[in-house]
Amino acid sequence: VRNKQHMASVESSARGDGAQLEALIGTLNKSISENTYNLEAYLAILKFFQFNPEQYNMDVVKAILLKTLAALPDSDFSLCLYLLNDEKLNDPVVAELRRLHGFLDSCAFGAFWAAVKEKPQSLKVTVAGSETSLAGFEDRVRDYAAYVLGFTYQAISLTHLKEMLGGLDDAALATFAAKNGWKQEGEQMIIKNQEDLIKSKRVVENIQFKSLSRLMVNSYKH
Repeated sequence: VRNKQHMASVESSARGDGAQLEALIGTLNKSISENTYNLEAYLAILKFFQFNPEQYNMDVVKAILLKTLAALPDSDFSLCLYLLNDEKLNDPVVAELRRLHGFLDSCAFGAFWAAVKEKPQSLKVTVAGSETSLAGFEDRVRDYAAYVLGFTYQAISLTHLKEMLGGLDDAALATFAAKNGWKQEGEQMIIKNQEDLIKSKRVVENIQFKSLSRLMVNSYKH
């Protein structure tokens, strides 16, 4: 429903002229410099490129894909891919971002960080002709990793945890753990307290004897 609403709202702006595209790219650049997020503008740009393929700009598309890649677990990245044709999807730049998305989507965080280390340019964006890093990108990936950890682990070794978080040093890991309410015990990080896992809710059933009798009789008849 969320995606349908976004797609419906971008149709009119996507059919605008060059001035409209310039304004949308300005919104994209502002979201990069101010570390904000505007999915509606991103989709409108990609939709504009669909209607006006001669104005297609790979730097702009890469920036959009990186912004939405960091929005996991939302499906924004995949939604953007739907607006690219097969030729654009197979472009080496887009293909590499799809590979990174595959790692994150399958929670292969170690493989993601290794790929980024191997090709650091894959996380660079070009704004107004200047290449720069996407502010907050790695932090958002780590927040997504923490989100996944919260569902899948009670405790995890520090070695494995550091791998999932991109090689944080001890001080940075301690800060990140405190932010997420984790507690270190020896060489392990406790993600969830045992008390949180075994809390049970007492259910008190108030069944009258007559009601219980009728239930037993009906069960016997069947």
